[in-house]
Amino acid sequence: MDKSTTAQDIMTGRPVTIRDTATVGQALVMLQEMDVRHLPVVGAGRTLVGMVSDRDIRGLPLANALEHVDGPRLDRKITTVMSGDLITINTTTELPEIIETMLDLKVGALPVVDPDDNLVGIVSYMDVLRAVGRDLE
Repeated sequence: MDKSTTAQDIMTGRPVTIRDTATVGQALVMLQEMDVRHLPVVGAGRTLVGMVSDRDIRGLPLANALEHVDGPRLDRKITTVMSGDLITINTTTELPEIIETMLDLKVGALPVVDPDDNLVGIVSYMDVLRAVGRDLE
């Protein structure tokens, strides 16, 4: 593993995000349509306020198919189900620290922020696996 690899090298820049004013239903649709597992939740500008995952929504008492879900539960604000107490990394965080953080926190993605807490990217476990795989070649 190349220890000098940083978040900047492997992150997905400008990731798909959802606004903090969105609903659970809107997040569910975005997750399915964009085929992603994690949506950073942003406020005004691109200030990171939380993260919602498919697992957060699956944990709600909703049916699996969109046409059978309970409307009032889908109307809840995304901020009621997102993880708001986030550990973030910056663009210079090195790969070993990223891996250790993901394992310690048992998370599949880490948001990458600038010094003003504006979202600049996201590092998922898939990004980490790709980076490690490149090093094995």
